[in-house]
Amino acid sequence: MSKQLQRIGFLGMVFLFIAGGSTASAGEQKQETDNRERRPEQTWGAAAGLRTAANIFNTDDGVVNNVVTLLYFQGERFYLDGLEAGYKVYEKSSWQASLLARLRFFDVPDQYQNIVPGDTADVGGRLRYLFTENNHADLEILTDQYGNLSSNFTLAHDYVSGGLELSPFFTARLKSSGFNSRYYGLEWLGYPAIDGGLDFQVGVELKYHLISNIYLLGSLNARWLDSAARGAAPVDSDWESAVFAGIGVFNEDRKTRKPDTGLLPYLRLAHGWGTYSSLGELFTEGFQQDEDGAQMTSVFYGYPVSDTLFSLPIEVYLTSGVGHHYSNDVQQSALEFVVAMKGYYTIPLPIRFRLGLAEGLSFVTEVPNIEKEKNEHGGYDTSRLMNYLDISVDCNVGDLFRSRQLENLWLGVAIHHRSAMFEGSQFFNRISGGSNYPSLYLQYHF
Repeated sequence: MSKQLQRIGFLGMVFLFIAGGSTASAGEQKQETDNRERRPEQTWGAAAGLRTAANIFNTDDGVVNNVVTLLYFQGERFYLDGLEAGYKVYEKSSWQASLLARLRFFDVPDQYQNIVPGDTADVGGRLRYLFTENNHADLEILTDQYGNLSSNFTLAHDYVSGGLELSPFFTARLKSSGFNSRYYGLEWLGYPAIDGGLDFQVGVELKYHLISNIYLLGSLNARWLDSAARGAAPVDSDWESAVFAGIGVFNEDRKTRKPDTGLLPYLRLAHGWGTYSSLGELFTEGFQQDEDGAQMTSVFYGYPVSDTLFSLPIEVYLTSGVGHHYSNDVQQSALEFVVAMKGYYTIPLPIRFRLGLAEGLSFVTEVPNIEKEKNEHGGYDTSRLMNYLDISVDCNVGDLFRSRQLENLWLGVAIHHRSAMFEGSQFFNRISGGSNYPSLYLQYHF
């Protein structure tokens, strides 16, 4: 561990040097503040809920359940919309063109839910035409991670009345033979391939303002399957249907949106040590490092979206990061990618402390050995995609050393946590084991 501590110490010195040289005097600070970029409050949200879908396959299971994490953000170009992330490459008048990636539910029965990979995703492009502010048409061309093609044509309407938002929609979906064979023919279980086809879906999404920043979410949809999918050997239904109910936190009141939050973006450099301790054990029994020496280094960027939540001075950031898991005797090196919403509450002491909590999604290119061993003991497979939590406490370095030149630098400890929501989600491959990396970090706001 000493070499890693030396590495962190060196990187910390670099951060201190940068931070110390960034502000030479109070007068220069004021000039920088006056000239800095205004950062208006952004549209954002985070939600969770339960999705229940009717089982269409020849098994005794009546329904398939999924615990779902949803993130929302609307920037000038980049956006998050529930399970979808996108980038607007063109926007003019009534036309929009976007690149997107979307997680998609694969509602297989319980007996297959730890066999088929749960992290099903589609990537591609979308062309949108706005008839009016509340009516639009979309054309999407997508492929999944296996190269199976599909395309969607959607008509949608947005209805707003007081605190209620309703969005009915109709979608026609054209699917390739490979798409139908995998998701309806279950070709990976040895069934014969089937033809492609065209199916139709109708549905409605709902959002209701309950109180303060709290909203209720819901959706209901039904899809009429094409003849190839209906006739597939494993399929025992003509219809797919699903219902979702959840609760979320949003800042949807545009009338009170602040033109300038006064917040600065940040970079966070962290180093963590793997442990087999659960999240609860870390708080009650302390930290015991993994005997194989699992470690990771991560860099996170935080983009400010709001300086209040529930009328409290809670700073909210959209954060994304890349982590490097080091190789050891039992695992190869791997990369981890994270996107999350993180809130900070500052305790106004002479030396300021902040409490932080993030919720989001984590994807690894290779599952850490800690997670593999936990799931092997339970008879499970693993999942590269998992729910992500980050719990942190940090203090202001400027206050600690009584230096205005370091007032944008924070030193802290955090728990980098991946979990599968206790077998509650097919997205996370119906597993129960996760991983924790207690970490030290430096965070600089610029």
